[in-house]
Amino acid sequence: MKHSPKPKATPPQPSRSEAALGTLVIRLMDPATSFAERDKLVAALIGKPVAAPLMVERVEQTAGGFDMPEAIRQGRTLLATVEGTKLKVAARFASSRNGELDETAPGLSMRVRGQVSGWDALFDRLIIDVI
Repeated sequence: MKHSPKPKATPPQPSRSEAALGTLVIRLMDPATSFAERDKLVAALIGKPVAAPLMVERVEQTAGGFDMPEAIRQGRTLLATVEGTKLKVAARFASSRNGELDETAPGLSMRVRGQVSGWDALFDRLIIDVI
C-alpha cells in the first residue's frame, strides 16, 4: 500500500492591501524610481488600507500636526522597517494604545494594519496611520 504525501499547507495569500504594499515597496526601493514617481505611488495609496510586517526600531511620541487625525495626536509612532526590505515606516498609533506601544522593544516583529497617510521626505519613510 502506497501512502501519498501529505499536502503541504499553503501560506495565506496576501490581501489586496498587502499585495499593493509589496508592489509599492519594490517600486519605492528601486533606485531608478524618481522622486516624482515615488510621490505618485504614495499618492495613489493615501487613505487605502495596508497591512505590513514590521521590524521595530523604536517608539517615539507622535509629533503633533494639524494634518493628522485627532486620535493619534497624543499617541505613539512606531519607527520600523518593512520586514525583508530597507523601506522605513512611521506607523502612527492612536493614544488609546500608548501603554502597549510603550512596552514595545527594538527588534520585535509586529504586523501593522492601517491606512497610508503620506511620505516623510525628510526621513525617507512611509507614514501609516493605525487607528
